[in-house]
Amino acid sequence: PYVHVISGPIPGRELPSKSVKMTEHTHLENSELRTTAQQTSGDSSPFRVMVVDDESTQLELVGGFLRKAGFEVALAENAADALQRFRQEPFDLVLTDQRMPEISGIDLLKHCRGVNPEVAIIIITAYGSIETAVSAMKEGATDYLTKPLNLEELLLRIERVKRSHQLIREHSELREALQELHRIEG
Repeated sequence: PYVHVISGPIPGRELPSKSVKMTEHTHLENSELRTTAQQTSGDSSPFRVMVVDDESTQLELVGGFLRKAGFEVALAENAADALQRFRQEPFDLVLTDQRMPEISGIDLLKHCRGVNPEVAIIIITAYGSIETAVSAMKEGATDYLTKPLNLEELLLRIERVKRSHQLIREHSELREALQELHRIEG
């Protein structure tokens, strides 16, 4: 019942754009996944992730994996639906496919940043190259992953984003506490 998706291209062989390679095992059990997602020092609010991919198999695979890991997950089959929902609900992270009909993942990134400049966005693509990775990062992507996805690597990248959000939140709280202390003393 556990799936591990292998990451990275096979040397000398081009993979179809929407393939998902599966092996028979993964190193993370369900209980370990939930524990990983719930480890936030003192923060009880759920980490909200939106997954955007025009391929339903990939969308369900990643969404199901993240739910089992304890994240609150929303799924969108296209960028227009994702953007509409993003405008209505807060999300900590958007995982988006780069190549989608009508609105690309990079364009979705730009629109999301216009709504909330602080949101983390990870671009996922089957067409991985140094140029596309650099382009995504220049446009403001938090990270960049290639298909087929390694779900354990995805989880590690999301944990990095969570830690970063937590540090930013703690920094803001400390700054506010210091400002309040100076107001009281001054």
